[in-house]
Amino acid sequence: MFAIRFRTVAYRPDLQVTLRNNVDGWDEDIPGEYEDDAWRFRLPVARYAGGMAFKFVLEEQYWMFGGDLFVDPVEGGDYVYAAPQVQFPPMGEVVKENSLVQQRFFIPNLDGAHVYDVIVIGSGIGGGVLADQLSDSGLDTLVLEIGSYLFPTHVGNLPRQHTLQPVVDKNIWSLWDDFKVTNYVNAPGSAYAGAQGFNLGGRSLFWGAFIPRMTWWELDTWPQPVRWDLEDYAFDLAQELLKRSILGSAYQQQVISGLRPVLPDYVVQTAPMAIQHTDPIRRGVPGGVFSTADLLMESRLTGSGVGAEHLTINLNHAVVNIETAAGNATGVVAYDLIADKVRTYKGRAIVIAAGTVESAKLALLSGLNDPNGKLGGGITDHPIFFTHFAVPASSPYFDSGAGAKLMLRHENAGLATPPPHVGDHRFNCVLELGADFNQGRFVDPDILEAHRQAKGNMMLAEIVFLLNAPLLEGNSLVQPGPSYVKPVITMAEVPITAAEWAQISDLQQRVIAEVQGIPLAGNDLIPDRAALGGVAHEVGTLRMGTDAASNYQDGVVDANLKFLSARLGALDGVDVVLSTHQGARVEGGSFSAGGACNGCVVKRVRYQGKAAHAGGAPHQGINALAAATVALHAIDANRETFRDDDHIRVHPIMTRGGDLVNVIPSDARLEMYVRGASTGPSRRRPSGWIAPWWRGRWRWEPRPRSRASPATSRGSLAASWRGCIKARRWHW
Repeated sequence: MFAIRFRTVAYRPDLQVTLRNNVDGWDEDIPGEYEDDAWRFRLPVARYAGGMAFKFVLEEQYWMFGGDLFVDPVEGGDYVYAAPQVQFPPMGEVVKENSLVQQRFFIPNLDGAHVYDVIVIGSGIGGGVLADQLSDSGLDTLVLEIGSYLFPTHVGNLPRQHTLQPVVDKNIWSLWDDFKVTNYVNAPGSAYAGAQGFNLGGRSLFWGAFIPRMTWWELDTWPQPVRWDLEDYAFDLAQELLKRSILGSAYQQQVISGLRPVLPDYVVQTAPMAIQHTDPIRRGVPGGVFSTADLLMESRLTGSGVGAEHLTINLNHAVVNIETAAGNATGVVAYDLIADKVRTYKGRAIVIAAGTVESAKLALLSGLNDPNGKLGGGITDHPIFFTHFAVPASSPYFDSGAGAKLMLRHENAGLATPPPHVGDHRFNCVLELGADFNQGRFVDPDILEAHRQAKGNMMLAEIVFLLNAPLLEGNSLVQPGPSYVKPVITMAEVPITAAEWAQISDLQQRVIAEVQGIPLAGNDLIPDRAALGGVAHEVGTLRMGTDAASNYQDGVVDANLKFLSARLGALDGVDVVLSTHQGARVEGGSFSAGGACNGCVVKRVRYQGKAAHAGGAPHQGINALAAATVALHAIDANRETFRDDDHIRVHPIMTRGGDLVNVIPSDARLEMYVRGASTGPSRRRPSGWIAPWWRGRWRWEPRPRSRASPATSRGSLAASWRGCIKARRWHW
């Protein structure tokens, strides 16, 4: 007998490594025993006399990389192999295929000498959207995606797959269980149960399409510039791109009208969804759920516009390393799963958009700078509680052919009485009545009718609570070896307080009592906690730092999502920085130095009221637009009081005055420039500019933004601040 050993700690039981060889025809798996950190295969010398070519195989289907190994055995021989001599595909569970559709629609560019403007790693919500936008702007963009062309669209746009599970309702989502990848291992005691989507479009093919705006209390720990950009314009842009839908059917309005009197302390509204509906009247069965597979496919299939011309998508490419030079990313190393070959691609900018787990793994493998030691730390999933129940035919809310999806948020969420502002009702609640809503579509009316009969005389319903949560510093992701080794995750649940549980239970009881909900067979009405990484997803491994002044010492990337290595030390050794300010042409010349300009402060003011139906219940609302209008009039009334020699200029505009006609505006916003040339103290200090008549809960955040020249920055900004307006960001 002789022995062949494969030393490994990455592929230990419950994974299985077998051996295949040429003598047995390459089709027989020879099992081994795992002992002393190695797989040991004991074989008779006589059978393999003359030599044996062999390979190790993972899980009886994934062959090791590279050429055959060879041994000419002798009695008692012990032949040992280990990494890097033995390596398996980086992601063993990924679907690796190269269909005719994939070959025709996604012709790869394998030219390693080509230099792209941008290389985007990953094609999910982040990477896919970014690649589309970059290529549309004319930038030469390469997308590297480890997965194959799996589905052409979001699974919610597909008919239900009755054959996958015996359960009729909601089984469209079983496709996630069939195609998800678990490219990680849990450390002892870790509770993480998530997975990754390795395919064109990533997890965007399987997400729930629920797109609520984050609240001020959810954004409190974000970098302020990011928060302001989100609130001022970025949310609007994202909603437009995702085809946000907020209009409801008659049934939806019925449910909203019925719940509002029962929940006077909650804002009850249609859940904002990234969905285009095929039926704008009933809106029971949606079509057109947003995914980046659709987005990228459109560029490839239509072949129109600058986007198609400048977009390259290389599928089945597992990125294993980011190359750097002088602190800058210059390219990536990827393994071509189709050709079984390592390839290198060059780019002027590299974007990692491979998800929380894979992005952190790649950053660790590449040795990207982590000055604060935060890379991989804090990985967390926020608490999710849910209850499935049924609405019987006896309920006034029963309608077998309709569906509704609502969002509930407490009117004082994030606030406490009295201040300071601490965590009261810090959660979003999603209520869904009718499983036809956002659960796949039907084309054949006969199949739809059979489906409804199969459910019995009831509507499937669910209520879900999504709680705010901080990152847990004790959680972590580490990469213990090369790219073929899975990262190790340590993740604990975020605890919730007794008060939070009481708030959740109270709301659920009121809702279920109103709709007369009943338990499903074998279930109860007690909220269940979702598994970590299951209903929602993990975050935190590449956290943003919050404070620019401290070089983002609490993060891995800055507010622009750049690794801190690109910022720290950039101005070391620099004594003077010269900058110029473009302006009107100087009479008699083309350039001048010196002079003075007005100092400038940019102010943004937000009035947050309470939405209500303007026709049916205007008294239940608080009109943010009215308060903002009064403020504009007050500012205008003070213009004539400014001294000419102060050169005070105030330019306010209204950037938002509400969302819909017939709704009391709950959000109104002003933006203004305040300029002043005085370097001395203010000669006048007006007061009472912001409407004093509105009394309610509020908080403020000063937001100065300087655009002064070096000659006038010190005094003019102060004068502008003190002598013009004391605008704040108001939260009512």
